Amino acid sequence: MSIGIENIIVFFPIIIFPTVIIIFISIYIKTQKPVDVELVRDALYKETCGGWIGSSNSTFPFVRIAFYDEFVVIVNLRNRIILNYDQITDVSMFYKTMKKGVKISHSRTDIPERIVVWTLNDESLIERINIFIRNNRAEKT
Repeated sequence: MSIGIENIIVFFPIIIFPTVIIIFISIYIKTQKPVDVELVRDALYKETCGGWIGSSNSTFPFVRIAFYDEFVVIVNLRNRIILNYDQITDVSMFYKTMKKGVKISHSRTDIPERIVVWTLNDESLIERINIFIRNNRAEKT
């Protein structure tokens, strides 16, 4: 009894589809897992989105951004970034071919320079980040 190529082609989607689903679920779970500093605090706001961090471009829902009293956490598959609000130098709209997002510029040299978040709430996210930055600076004075 020989296994023909036709039989392999029939079973190929049955094998590939569950494998892809399992990979997607494991990536999603990894990006939703809290960073250590998040375990003892409640987020003021968090959102699941897409993003471009360094050379890693991740689609929705593989990026998470969460705001806390003193810092923001941005997580994708490769990066787990914690930025204090005083390290954020600028927040602006970012436009690239058929993409629009929020660019977060910062002063740190030990993390990727490029941090862009793809979200459906671009203007709202910029406003939210600026409010957190202002509140944090007001608390320090």
